[in-house]
Amino acid sequence: MLVSKTVIYRKLNRRKLRGIAFMSFANFLFSVADVVARIASVRYPETDVVFFRMLFGLLPAVLIFRFCGGRRKGLTVRRFFGHFLRAAMALASVGFFYAGLPYLPLATAVTLHYTKPIFTVLFAVLFLSERFCPAVAIASMLGFLGVALVSLSIGNGASLFAVMLILLSAMFGVGSAIQIKKLSGTEDPAAIVFYFSIIGTIASGASIAVRWVMPDIEDFGYMALLGVAADTGQIMLTIAFRNAALSLLAPFGDQGGATEMTSTL
Repeated sequence: MLVSKTVIYRKLNRRKLRGIAFMSFANFLFSVADVVARIASVRYPETDVVFFRMLFGLLPAVLIFRFCGGRRKGLTVRRFFGHFLRAAMALASVGFFYAGLPYLPLATAVTLHYTKPIFTVLFAVLFLSERFCPAVAIASMLGFLGVALVSLSIGNGASLFAVMLILLSAMFGVGSAIQIKKLSGTEDPAAIVFYFSIIGTIASGASIAVRWVMPDIEDFGYMALLGVAADTGQIMLTIAFRNAALSLLAPFGDQGGATEMTSTL
């Protein structure tokens, strides 16, 4: 009996370590996407960058199904509303971030967006029934205090409104992560990212009619690299959520939001 408990404990620890490793790798890929998108965004509207990021993001998911023996039934839409909700929350997070960014310094906006781990811990307890930890609760309250201090240092009402927009962006980003965690119990990680990319491509494609600049060959390559890096990171993120609790992973990354969002500016 003792031996079996030890084996289970070791397996659980391995799963946690695997989740942390995938989360760390995902953050590395999001950082690559950040650098690449900053190069592309110098000459192109953010709507173009987001569209190509979503479009080329389909490639990693398709390749994983192709080379890892992916099954057609893995792409079956069994929980379409769950996929739609995940994509809607992620796109809302991006929208709120863009809306608030013009009124705040980029460093302040990114700092505020790093409240995502705080919301993650709280939402994981509320919506995923993860275990409540008093130490984590104290850390979360201290985090909110830090955000309050940053907010009070902002001078005018417009900027305070922008702070609220960035915080809403963080909350919707965590909502997207919560939905990924729920979907990852039954859905293939590549399928989750695949449908997110499809819905995101359609939604962002509607916006390029307003502002469209045709990229040249070199920048087209940057756009492709952005999409591949970002969505490969999303796949790694989804695998991390399948292996470890959301609250455990929160300190190791921002759930693929702030880095990716700043990368599309």
